[in-house]
Amino acid sequence: MEKDFKCSTCKTVYRLVLIEAPAADDKPIECVSCGAPLVGRVGKYALKYIRVTGRRARAAVKEAP
Repeated sequence: MEKDFKCSTCKTVYRLVLIEAPAADDKPIECVSCGAPLVGRVGKYALKYIRVTGRRARAAVKEAP
């Protein structure tokens, strides 16, 4: 399952992907733009954040073949 998520602090937009995974050594997740804490797990799902706005996200789109 995928949906968009916006950091509540700096408004950076991420594509949020839920992955069914065991809770083994879950580490804190931070926004790559401002360092605000992000939720890393919802129940049995680990959350993966893929930035879709910001300088690095735009650069990745330009570099893609």
